Amino acid sequence: MIKTIVIGAGPAGIFAGITSTKKGNKTIILEGNKSPGKKLLISGSGQCNFTHSGDLNEFSNHYGMRKKQALRFLRKYDNKRFLEFLDDNKFQYFQREDGKYFPKSKKSIDMLNLLLKVFNQHDGKMHTAQKVLEIAKVNDSFKVKTAEKVYSAEKVIIASGGITFPATGSDGSMFTIIRKLGCRVNEPFFGLSPVYAEFFDLSELAGISFKKAGIKIINDDQKSIRKKGEMLITHKGFSGPLIIDNSRYMKKGCQLEINFTGFDSSETFNEQFIKHSERNGKILLKNFLGKFDLPRRLVEKLLKQNCIDENTRLSQLNKIVRKQIVRSFTAYPVKVKKIGGINESMITVGGIDLDDVNLSTMESKSIRGLYFCGEVLDIDGDTGGYNIQLAISTGFIAGNAQ
Repeated sequence: MIKTIVIGAGPAGIFAGITSTKKGNKTIILEGNKSPGKKLLISGSGQCNFTHSGDLNEFSNHYGMRKKQALRFLRKYDNKRFLEFLDDNKFQYFQREDGKYFPKSKKSIDMLNLLLKVFNQHDGKMHTAQKVLEIAKVNDSFKVKTAEKVYSAEKVIIASGGITFPATGSDGSMFTIIRKLGCRVNEPFFGLSPVYAEFFDLSELAGISFKKAGIKIINDDQKSIRKKGEMLITHKGFSGPLIIDNSRYMKKGCQLEINFTGFDSSETFNEQFIKHSERNGKILLKNFLGKFDLPRRLVEKLLKQNCIDENTRLSQLNKIVRKQIVRSFTAYPVKVKKIGGINESMITVGGIDLDDVNLSTMESKSIRGLYFCGEVLDIDGDTGGYNIQLAISTGFIAGNAQ
């Protein structure tokens, strides 16, 4: 009899399969597509940013409100152990200056081929074009039904992905099956997404980027979240790591305040305004704003929106107008129209409730012998290789528990 069936041939599923087969378990992977790893192949625009540098504490900071859970997973199998695995298998890679790791070839297919090679070396078997339709627990074993066949196994690892890029097989259909089994699923939605703005009036500035922008996110409960990072203006809203990494906290209708400057707060920028006005009131407004590396087109646009002449001298600005300018550049108001869609969002937020999972083994607390790993879990990371690393880490834990 098969010891373990793994459902899904992404990085989490394949690594779970590798780890299980290394222990001598008869393990098969069922993949709904005709070929494995479709979502892995498009990761990092096809270049496969597979992990990131950093120690455990720093690394775990990149999983939003799930830092504690991420830390538990990483302690079992962290980025250093994954790099050791790659070294042992003579896989060539490099670290970029920003800490991101890529295959030396910058081709996702090479990472996929390596994982498949190691899985095959340990007598793992994969069956493609086997989309799972039903899972049933019968006595002490599982029946896994596809359109072609019913498979039996002692244990099942679900690594079916989430709801983004459904053409890759990550179509969310497994969540219905998981709910029927009695497991709790937190409603999945899109993460790592660009943001579209209501009544957007900066579309002509599309393409302008900021290295040290800031955002304040205000949701219905009026609790605010402040973040800083790189940001990009698009034709319909905002993108870049600052927006994408924090889209997990946003939803339709929430309010954003955009800080285009490198200052930490409106108050700090206002202090600079006052200081320059007192020292050199003759300086033109446009020249003053130019001192802070603000793009010329942005300065022109925001001053025009406020009906303020850019050739006004600082000494000519009263307190009310000065504060109006400060607010435009440090707390530009935006209402979120929507978060990027199903084929724009890189990851799923939501999924299997972690409170229902033994985090030491990835086994369901309610159904013995059922395990989860990867994007199907309610934990998501920032861009930069953090989600593939999470897939590998949780895949290892689930496979090692077989």
